[in-house]
Amino acid sequence: MRSYLLVTASIFLAASIVLGQVEDIAKHVYDSSQDSVFLVYLNDSSGNPSALGSAFLVAPRLLITNAHVANAGNPVLAVGPVRIPLKIVRTDEKNDLAILSVDVDLTSKPLLLASGAVTPGEQIFAIGNPEGLEKTISQGIVSGLRKKGDRDLLQITSPISHGSSGGPILNIKGEVVGVAVGTLEDGQNLNFAVPVAYVKSFLEQKTNITPTLNIDESLSEAKDILNKKEHAEYSDEPSSEYQQQTQKLIDLMDTIVASTSREDALTEMACLGTKDTELSDAGIKAARKLSSEKPTSEHRALLSYVLYDRASDENIKSQLAEKNSEVQAQATAAHEKFLSEAGHEATEATRACY
Repeated sequence: MRSYLLVTASIFLAASIVLGQVEDIAKHVYDSSQDSVFLVYLNDSSGNPSALGSAFLVAPRLLITNAHVANAGNPVLAVGPVRIPLKIVRTDEKNDLAILSVDVDLTSKPLLLASGAVTPGEQIFAIGNPEGLEKTISQGIVSGLRKKGDRDLLQITSPISHGSSGGPILNIKGEVVGVAVGTLEDGQNLNFAVPVAYVKSFLEQKTNITPTLNIDESLSEAKDILNKKEHAEYSDEPSSEYQQQTQKLIDLMDTIVASTSREDALTEMACLGTKDTELSDAGIKAARKLSSEKPTSEHRALLSYVLYDRASDENIKSQLAEKNSEVQAQATAAHEKFLSEAGHEATEATRACY
C-alpha cells in the first residue's frame, strides 16, 4: 500500500512539474509576443467597422495578415483607443497573405520568423483577437501537414475564431511558424495556418508585379475564361474543367481588382460577380473598392446591386436547404446580412442625390 502511494505521489509530482513547465513556456511566449500582435478593423465605405482580424509586426511599420482580411474593407489598426489607417502594400491571394504598412512608428518589436519547418506533434501557440477579444493566447499542437491543391498548410489544434485570422502561430521560442488562416466549419477543431516559409518568400519579393498587369488583356482573358466555364459541364470535383475554370476566373478577378483603380475595370469585375454565386465575393470586392475610392451615388448604387444579388443567392440557398439545418441557418443569416448592407448602400446612394 505504501509503494502504491509513493508511485501515485511521484506521478502526481511529475505531472505537476510538466504542467508548470508548460505554463511557464506559455507565459514566456505571451509576454514576448503579445505587444506585436494587433487588432485590425475593416471599415466599409462609410467608415464603419464591418469585419475584424489580426495582424502582427514583422518589420518597422510593416505587418502581416491574411489577404482575405485585408480585402474585407479598408484596414485600420487598433492601438488601444487609437485607430490608425493602414495601407495594403501587396497581397498573395493564392497563399492568403497580405503585407500592410502603417505611417507611424510602433513601439513593439517585430516578431522573429522561425528558420526551420515544424513537424506534427510540435507544441504551438496562437495569439489573436477572436471576436474582438484582444491578444488572446491558445495552446495546441501541429496535428498535420496538409496539401490543398498546390498549397501547403499546417493543421493545428489551436482554435481559430472570427477575428483570429491573420494572427501568428508561434513555437515554444516565440518564433512565427505560421499565420492563422481559417477553420473547416464541418469538422471539429480542424484549424489551419499558412507555413512561415510562404511568409518569408512573400516578404523577400522586392517589387509587386501586379501594377505591371495589362488590365485590358486581363479583362479580355476574364471574358474568355467565363465563356469556357459556361460551356463546361457542371461538376463539383476540384479536378473538373468546370471547377478549374471557376478557380482560374476567381484568381484573375482578384488580381485585377487588386491591381487597378480604373472605373471601367472595377465596374466590369463587379458585374461579372453577379454571373455566378462562386464569383460573387470577387465582384463585391470590386464594387467595394470602387465605392470606397470614388463614393459617387452611381458607384454606391452598383455596390447595392451586387450585394442585393448575393442576398438573393443566399435566400435561394436557404429555401433549398433542409429545414432547420445548419446550412439553412447560415444561408438565412447571410441573406439578412447582405440584404441589410444593400439597403444601407442604396440609402446612401439616394442621399447623395439631394
